[in-house]
Amino acid sequence: MTDLLAGYGESILTPPTGVELCGYGFYRRRRAEKTRDDLKARAVCVSNGGTTLILIACDLIGFDVETSDAIRKAIAGEHHLPAANVLLACTHTHSGPATEFLRGCGEISPEYVRQIPKLITEAARRAALDRAPCAMRIGSEQAEPIGYNRRLRSFHPIDPTVAAIVFERKHSPIYLSAYSCHAVTLGANTESSADWPGAAAKAMEQDGYRCVCFQGFCGDIDPVCHLNKWGAGTAEDLTLYGLILKRHLLNIARHGQHETSPALAAVEKRMSLPLEVPADRKAIEKEYEEMLARENNEAFKKFADEWRQAAGREFDRFHQHPCRDNIPLQAMRLGGMNLIALPAEVFCEYGLKLRPQISSLLTIGYANGNTGYWPVKTAYANPDYAAHVAPKIYDVFPFSSSLEDTILNACGKILAEVQAGKPV
Repeated sequence: MTDLLAGYGESILTPPTGVELCGYGFYRRRRAEKTRDDLKARAVCVSNGGTTLILIACDLIGFDVETSDAIRKAIAGEHHLPAANVLLACTHTHSGPATEFLRGCGEISPEYVRQIPKLITEAARRAALDRAPCAMRIGSEQAEPIGYNRRLRSFHPIDPTVAAIVFERKHSPIYLSAYSCHAVTLGANTESSADWPGAAAKAMEQDGYRCVCFQGFCGDIDPVCHLNKWGAGTAEDLTLYGLILKRHLLNIARHGQHETSPALAAVEKRMSLPLEVPADRKAIEKEYEEMLARENNEAFKKFADEWRQAAGREFDRFHQHPCRDNIPLQAMRLGGMNLIALPAEVFCEYGLKLRPQISSLLTIGYANGNTGYWPVKTAYANPDYAAHVAPKIYDVFPFSSSLEDTILNACGKILAEVQAGKPV
């Protein structure tokens, strides 16, 4: 054992029946009728005497940056930490309640969301109190594909990497892991479920382990059960995915790299990202007409009408300043494992391009907020959902096609900084 300490804590986030679930189309009014498995906030607190990090994964669709900032600030204050040392991510399960504004994709229950910050804070507090001496291993394996590229209906590109940190305690070892695949296995049903991240955690818990499973860069990845017929996913698929990931996590525990006196570090930067704003208001009207020409059912027309009104209200502001500000990028180092946490539905190619540059990389999406899809440049060439439709769900105008280069460059810099332990 070293002077490393790690602890685990959780809180149940399962919504009551009647709360609207999020995703799968516009104005579906898909309300929770029963619970298949509990949604949870799962937290790990790790410290080495000089530095403490708290990492939390919530079985929720996502938070906006402002909500995430408030929760992280409260946790950091309670534990006397810099806010950069607190990572708050969501697994983006679509069998969970609406918890952030997504136009047409679910009505938020104020009564429910008011409880969430307290529950997350309690999970972090329990993790801190649970800390015990541990050894640490890190590693990654290539899993049998749980996801496929939904844009291209192909297994290329995908990121099949299971990356993990194992905190080897005498009792209840803790696994911190990530994999990249949309948590949409069960399709548009009316049951609350943590989807495959919850299934992976449950599979580990059955053997006495604790597991925090983060969502990776899954913006263009769906579960393989939907490849032949979308919506065909079952509870048996969830069990299978959980067992596949469990096997790889246990392999990492057996064969992973042992870390002696691992260093801990965290860095966070805020940046502005460029938007593609129409040249004038006539362009908004043209876009609106093109939307209705492509699809003109009642639900989509309502969505298009609401977007048109919002775009008109926001045009002057964004035309003068065509950027989205206050975008958090976070990097952490736990010994030889580097974590990059981004507040978006990031395409898997970002991780694939970063991995050759950074040894032992664990990618986390929907982290410290959710600003929408971050596509690759090639997605802008055609009427791709992530590049052109989804931005209207999250806000009003899409990110610029220069997004990929901007983000990859910023990620490289912040990862180099956290590795060096000083600004570079």
